[in-house]
Amino acid sequence: MNHSLSISDVFCKKYSVYDIVYKCFGENNIKYFEKYKKNYEIALDAIPEYLASDEAGEYIEREIIDKLPIHLSESQRKKYVKDRCKTLFYLEKKHYPHWVQESEWPIKNGKPLRYIGSKRSGDLVQFIFDEIETKKQVIIEQYY
Repeated sequence: MNHSLSISDVFCKKYSVYDIVYKCFGENNIKYFEKYKKNYEIALDAIPEYLASDEAGEYIEREIIDKLPIHLSESQRKKYVKDRCKTLFYLEKKHYPHWVQESEWPIKNGKPLRYIGSKRSGDLVQFIFDEIETKKQVIIEQYY
């Protein structure tokens, strides 16, 4: 049984908290409400579900969404985020991980690792990643 988070879940947390505060206190000093609302809306359309983890979401928000060029239209912003995700979360052979449980894309030293592939043995699935510079492998294990 798959108990994965969705991109909606990952980006909805901050937006939901600010939405509740906004509704309770009105517009007074709620600076970040619009930012998290926009981040949430971009995430729904632009970020692939295989990146639906808190760690990957924080990385995407910090390194991609928060650095979006301000002159872009909404559709250009979404395309920019999609393209940056494809570039920064590198897929060897263009196959993305089909997580058994929640997404666990590893990020080491502030950078996403490269996804190499997966192996299954019975109920165990091993997702193989490597650090691009060092080629050091990292294996994420998940069970059905």
